[in-house]
Amino acid sequence: MIISPEKQQTLGEIGLIALDLDRTTLTRSGLTPRTRACLEEAIEKGYQVVIATGRPFVALPESLYKVKGLKYVIDKEEQTKIEVYGTAAHASTPDLGVNALSHALEALYQADFNDTFADWFHEHFALTLHGEKLGFEDLKDDVSDTTINFGVAGMDGTDVNISLDMRFPVKTSSGKVLELLKINDENNQIVFKHTVEPLYFDVNSPMIKALKKAYEDVTGDRKTPMEAIGGG
Repeated sequence: MIISPEKQQTLGEIGLIALDLDRTTLTRSGLTPRTRACLEEAIEKGYQVVIATGRPFVALPESLYKVKGLKYVIDKEEQTKIEVYGTAAHASTPDLGVNALSHALEALYQADFNDTFADWFHEHFALTLHGEKLGFEDLKDDVSDTTINFGVAGMDGTDVNISLDMRFPVKTSSGKVLELLKINDENNQIVFKHTVEPLYFDVNSPMIKALKKAYEDVTGDRKTPMEAIGGG
């Protein structure tokens, strides 16, 4: 699909796209291939696409479940419920997935939910994947970058608890990372449960050379460059 420069400029000012269903997003025959492609393109470009409907979740057309990427469903009966579906990815490669938790919190913020945690999360993280709002781009080196992944969320009374899996560049230290993460306030705080210093071997070290040779001898692949990632 080709979008004109004028249209792209207009879309650039939009943070969330809310969709009605009957006779708008959906035709009598359901979701057309063109509409589906448009939705997937918008999601890929980072827009929050929201399906806003009074239907119960089980009554939504199956074609909506097949839209690639993130989907929101808002079902207003006794209360508003937001269901967010992400795309799974390893914590070291968040760019390959869609974090449902981050998008859910950002949706609350964009909807003016007036929640101190949603506001705090937006201020420091929002939908970023590499700590851009906290200054982590200054730690990036020629080997690796910072990756941030929010995993499991839960509630203990009125307290919200979210796990954070973070990988930082191999040429920095946990001390610098912890310094940048001093973003606690009276309502929100980060508690560090476990930190591990980076383990890194230069590409020319004997061990890496031996592993590279073994890989090439077994696979016959002598073209693919080696890559260092934040494993676990």
